[in-house]
Amino acid sequence: MLRRLLASLLCFVFLVPAAQAEDRTITSEQFLDGLGLNVHLMYTDGGYAHLDKVLAALQYVGITHVRDVLPELYWLSEDRFKDASESGLQFDLFIDGSVAFPDTLARLRQFAKRYPGHLAVIEGPNEINNWPVKYRGMTGMEAAAALQTDLYEAARADDLLKNVPIYNYSGFPDRGGKADFTNIHPYPKEGTQPRAELNRNLEIYSRLVPGKPLVITEVGYPTLRIPSSWGGVDGDTQAKLTLNLLFDAALLGIGRTYVYQLLDAYPDKKGDEVDKHMGLFDLRYHPKPVALAMHNLTTVLRAQSSAGGTAAVAVGSIALEGLPRTARSLSIKSADGSTFVAVWNEPRIWDPDGFRPAPYTPVPVELKLGASADVAEIDLLSSDAPKQTWSSTRSVQFLLGDRPLLFAVH
Repeated sequence: MLRRLLASLLCFVFLVPAAQAEDRTITSEQFLDGLGLNVHLMYTDGGYAHLDKVLAALQYVGITHVRDVLPELYWLSEDRFKDASESGLQFDLFIDGSVAFPDTLARLRQFAKRYPGHLAVIEGPNEINNWPVKYRGMTGMEAAAALQTDLYEAARADDLLKNVPIYNYSGFPDRGGKADFTNIHPYPKEGTQPRAELNRNLEIYSRLVPGKPLVITEVGYPTLRIPSSWGGVDGDTQAKLTLNLLFDAALLGIGRTYVYQLLDAYPDKKGDEVDKHMGLFDLRYHPKPVALAMHNLTTVLRAQSSAGGTAAVAVGSIALEGLPRTARSLSIKSADGSTFVAVWNEPRIWDPDGFRPAPYTPVPVELKLGASADVAEIDLLSSDAPKQTWSSTRSVQFLLGDRPLLFAVH
């Protein structure tokens, strides 16, 4: 109960009023480029064993940025990463802090040579609080910071690696390190909404690499079918919370968000292993509701961005009236000039003690436009097709519940 009370207090302290969250607009290209997924391409004894199915799952959700550990290339890994690169994937590769530093640099150079254009990001060691680093006679945080700094300086001095962005290590931020991006893993617990945990991490980690933009290289919600202090939820709730998370991250200006993870990698024989329930797809490659929702989101944004024909009508100002304090919005501009308005709400929607959704009563909201336009409402958890449409209107009334909505205005 005390833990839950503290979480509630954090929500109260860090919640941003809706009025402050309605003035950010990004392009659909920026939003799509900000989506990433964690994968484990060398887990060949579990869910990732069938690479063709892995690549098909990635194509289904419409994401090309993936995060994995920097591999040692040999016959099997060469073949798997070759196929993955040829499918169009862009890799964020984090280094293994237990590997000798000269070997790490050699692996990075080898990957960059073997798959030119597919080493998108170099990242420092992963979760150094869980996997401590030993380096140059140091241990723990000081070792991680020294390794990170040497990684940054060596990459910047290397002709093959000098232009590749570098993310900082992930883990408790005591010693800093050189990087182009600060790196956070803001896992919300017990089915709570994402915004409070995002703000808590931003407050703490922004001091780690001062003045640098932030990325999220791990975050997610497990579909663990038992009450869990970590935060097991059902499939629909995982989908709602993950979409809220992605919209929140874009609204906060976070450079990229890598959801953890693509697949449930292994069967959970004990029935209580959180990591084996984090996937967008289950062990049989069946999409969970979150995979369907992300498929719908990327499909809608890409379709409009690539659509030709007449430019969209200029609608001027876009305002939302009646938003509850827990709700937010984000405008996403497409290449043809049309606008998507994402609207989402972050009340308490999960009961972790009863392991069931918490009821929430929808509230009426009005979308007001500066000029007449056609509007379509899309329920991303259900379909990529409009749920309802309005023609040549300047005002749309709708009910905002606990599931995010996307409005296409053109």
